[in-house]
Amino acid sequence: MSIGEFSHFYSCNLGAQSSNGKYLVFLNGHSIPVSNTWLEDGLKDFENDKVAGVFSFVLPQKGAPLFEKTF
Repeated sequence: MSIGEFSHFYSCNLGAQSSNGKYLVFLNGHSIPVSNTWLEDGLKDFENDKVAGVFSFVLPQKGAPLFEKTF
């Protein structure tokens, strides 16, 4: 993949493929979390064995792509 073909989805997949930790956390520079405890709150959900993933609501910043503004 060349620089001109970059996408956030590709970079997330590449990072996930290269990871070896227990959790994956993806952040986006266009949005900010709605609380100071978003990471702690999200990780608590994994205490339930039936939870495979969590999502945190964000406040889109000016210039954020439309799909980030629709959550």
